Amino acid sequence: MTNTLKTIKASGSLKHPGSINETEQTYRDRFKIRPVGGLVVSDERGASSAQINDVQADDVLEVLLDNDVTLFTRRDDYERDFQHDSSRAANGDELAIGSISLGPPSRGLSSWAVKLLDVFRVDVSDKAGLALCNKFEKSSVARPDLFKISQSAPLKLTPAQFTATHDASKPVLVFIHGTASSTEGSFGGLWEDPNIELLNQLAQHYPGHLFA
Repeated sequence: MTNTLKTIKASGSLKHPGSINETEQTYRDRFKIRPVGGLVVSDERGASSAQINDVQADDVLEVLLDNDVTLFTRRDDYERDFQHDSSRAANGDELAIGSISLGPPSRGLSSWAVKLLDVFRVDVSDKAGLALCNKFEKSSVARPDLFKISQSAPLKLTPAQFTATHDASKPVLVFIHGTASSTEGSFGGLWEDPNIELLNQLAQHYPGHLFA
C-alpha cells in the first residue's frame, strides 16, 4: 500500500493540544515519536465532527475501546482489518472512526465503540529500528515464541505443538502483539471481567485454536 495521506474523521472533538499521552511519554526515549493528533470519540446524536489531517499509511494509531482494551496498529492495517465495506467513508481520502468488530459483520462477533484515538509518527531508520525492536523485544518479553492460549480464565500460555494430525481446515486465531508489548499486556483483558463473554465467543468460533 502506498503511503498516501488521509484524513481521519469521527463524531466528537479534538483532544486538548496540551494533553499528555502515556504512550508518548513511555517510548519517546526509545523512538523518535511525534504526536500527529488525537480525538475524543462520541456516539451521541448531534455530536460535532472532528478530524486529524494528513495521516500517513504507516502512522501508528492508538485506539482505546469502550471495554478499556487498547489497540496499536498502523493506519493501513486498521483499514484492512477493521474498516469493512459497510463503514467505509464515501470519500476515499477519508477514514471514518466509530466502532470496530472482529471479522466481517456476518461472523456475528461483538463490536466495540472507539472512545479515544491518538495518532503518532515514529521516525526510525530501517536498520536502527530493527536493532531497537530486537533489543526491546528481548528485554520486555519473557518467553518469545508461539503459544497456545487457554480458552477460559485465567490466561495461560503453553508452547504450541503442531503434528501431522492437526486439522488445517479449521479456522485459527493468532493474537499478535506489538514490539513494545506482550500477549498479557495487549490482550490479557480478554480473560478478565467484563470480557469473558467475548472470550467464550472466540473459544466457540476457534475451538482449541487460539494462539499468540
